[in-house]
Amino acid sequence: MKNFIKLFFCAFCAFCVTGCKTIREIPYFQNSDDYQASAPDHLYDMTIKPKDELFIFVNSSNQEAAAMFNATEPTPINMQNPTVRGRHTRHFYKVENDGTIEFPIIGSVNVVGLTLEQTNELIKGKIAPYFTEDANYSVHSYINNYDISVLGEVKRPNTFTVQSNKVNVLEALAMAGDLTIYGTRTNVKLLRELPNGEYEIHQLDLTDANIVKSPYYYMHQRDILYVEPNSVQAQNASIGRTRQLWIRGIHITLHLGSLLYRVLN
Repeated sequence: MKNFIKLFFCAFCAFCVTGCKTIREIPYFQNSDDYQASAPDHLYDMTIKPKDELFIFVNSSNQEAAAMFNATEPTPINMQNPTVRGRHTRHFYKVENDGTIEFPIIGSVNVVGLTLEQTNELIKGKIAPYFTEDANYSVHSYINNYDISVLGEVKRPNTFTVQSNKVNVLEALAMAGDLTIYGTRTNVKLLRELPNGEYEIHQLDLTDANIVKSPYYYMHQRDILYVEPNSVQAQNASIGRTRQLWIRGIHITLHLGSLLYRVLN
């Protein structure tokens, strides 16, 4: 009987050691003590890509001049009074595959690869001839469809619309409720769409503090972040409910066996 209990005790200890190894794989930035910060060449700014939908609005004290660049189009027919057709302002511009938008009056403008601030300055320069020298005017823009997706072993997988001009991988994971305990921290996949419509895949290690220096630390429009399940979750998915109950029963038995071993010795 004692040999049987000792066998259970040894198996239980082995299980505990395996569990500790799994726990050590969970924390982020495990080498943070060795991390050496360095100043980046420049601060990250999101740039415009094909298929983006830009909101662009020209503001000026001269409303008549600004109105030329804030395009309008007819609203749907008023069903209560079909003879009335209003007009509403349309400030959204789709970036075509060739990188251009069609802006009122000035026509085609190439904006791909520019930041929003650079786009504002470019358009402001092109519309300058239509304003007097003393006119006070400005251009404002943002990307309306800055969407990212977070999938896999996270608490709330979903597609999110980013309200700011940039979002990093950790912020994206926070939006999805962070990784579950079953998510693999060392092999998070980032899928990024290329201009030709294909995707490139990059591996990110969340346990490495140097991830903040990665060129893929900041997410682009329509990026997809996928968290793989770890070996424990993959094993759980491959076995049936009955076998899971058996395994849990064995774990309980090992625990009771260790208690009996202590009592009898």
